[in-house]
Amino acid sequence: MDEDPDSRSQIAVELLDESRRALSFQAASLDELRSRTGLVLTASSISASLLSTALARSNDGPGPLGIVAGLAFVLSIWSCLWVLWPRKNEWIFTSSSTILKADWVDMDRGDASEMRLTLAKFLEINYDQNKTKMDRLFTWFQVGAFSVGLGVILGSIYIAQST
Repeated sequence: MDEDPDSRSQIAVELLDESRRALSFQAASLDELRSRTGLVLTASSISASLLSTALARSNDGPGPLGIVAGLAFVLSIWSCLWVLWPRKNEWIFTSSSTILKADWVDMDRGDASEMRLTLAKFLEINYDQNKTKMDRLFTWFQVGAFSVGLGVILGSIYIAQST
């Protein structure tokens, strides 16, 4: 049984719209991740400066607690910088209209619904590739957030014990 060309065209439009929405949501998620990472980096920097002031005033040296707290802050800052570090050509959230024109209009490869279906497929591939990279960045964010929390707790205990 043949499909109605109008329904096939409508399905192609909906698939392409959904692929575009998914990539837009992914780009917004990346922006949100970077924003949150900036907050964690700020918290880590402020907390590390407070700990370093206490360490500088201490006559007994940092001790194991101070060393572990300091290492937690270093790991937190490093993790945050890893998430925030700009990467050239890392993310693909759009498609090239020049390539689409060359592949579909100039070569007359098929109708508009075929082009939409192919474009939706490529946008889905871009989404999947971006997702793998985003998952790694979320893991580094979690490491950074956990490390700053650990550093704050251990640093607070160190400061309380040293006064």
